Amino acid sequence: MAKSHRYARVFQQLAQLEAEPPNREKIQETLAAALACPDPRVITKACDAAVALQARECADALARAYARLHEAPAEDDPGCLAKEAIVRALAHLDCYAENVFLKALAHVQMEPTWGGKVDTAGGLRGQAGHALAKGGYVNIHFVLAALVVDPQPAARRMAILALAFTATESAELILRLKVHAGDSEPDIVPACLAALMEVNQARSFAFVRDWLESASEDIAEGAALALGESRHPEAFETLREAWERADGMFRERLCTPMALTRSKEAFDFLLTALREAPPAVAAKALEALAIFAPRPEHRALIERTAIKRREPFVTAAYREHFE
Repeated sequence: MAKSHRYARVFQQLAQLEAEPPNREKIQETLAAALACPDPRVITKACDAAVALQARECADALARAYARLHEAPAEDDPGCLAKEAIVRALAHLDCYAENVFLKALAHVQMEPTWGGKVDTAGGLRGQAGHALAKGGYVNIHFVLAALVVDPQPAARRMAILALAFTATESAELILRLKVHAGDSEPDIVPACLAALMEVNQARSFAFVRDWLESASEDIAEGAALALGESRHPEAFETLREAWERADGMFRERLCTPMALTRSKEAFDFLLTALREAPPAVAAKALEALAIFAPRPEHRALIERTAIKRREPFVTAAYREHFE
């Protein structure tokens, strides 16, 4: 009971820090005490407070907390949530703690699960890779090439974000190789395609466009979204051509990518689809047109066209996205 009460008091002190920040000395003192607490929930809350208060003076306390947890048994930090919070906080605060990040990158934490054990440190390794990328680690592409094939999906997802952050030719090559290799998780390859458009739009456009023809609709849709989000001058026309080749179900998936180009051509095309396409496709077109709704003249056209359809699918979509 005494231990629980002590932790409750620390939580209260942290909440007070964020509500009414005192002087920097008091912030450092309170956060250091919280980070020394054995409860991972307190440590996680302290990390959040450190980021909110931009408490860079707590970098040493964060590093000490990580070192302690790194050597502790898994039950002291289930799911690596506190360790991950520490690494994330150090990165957000621009405190380059290479020793901490490299330790986190190598950490594996096996915890019991139904029918065996599972490694819960994938997210931690991913955060560490991203932190090293942000800090300009000299061997970062070797790190990320390994991380992008990590057994845990959380690590692979963070590796893709880190590769996009580095925005180098080496990152492009790793991302392209990962696309060709594929992944068991349906969102990984689409994330690589989006990252490629961030790293080098001009060089990646044709590569991403080719994946519109993927046998996997998830990958084809990911390619469409990457093209739409890029707002490349040729994006809408490329998506329109894909629409002409597609069947009704994939046309539904093309509506949002088209809208993301935010072009007049996309608005006119989707408005026509709302007016003339089969009900299911028209409903998706209406959902995508919500992107244009903030402009009153667009909203009025969408509303008039939707009302004239008198289709249950379209009416339901209108109520969901516009009323």
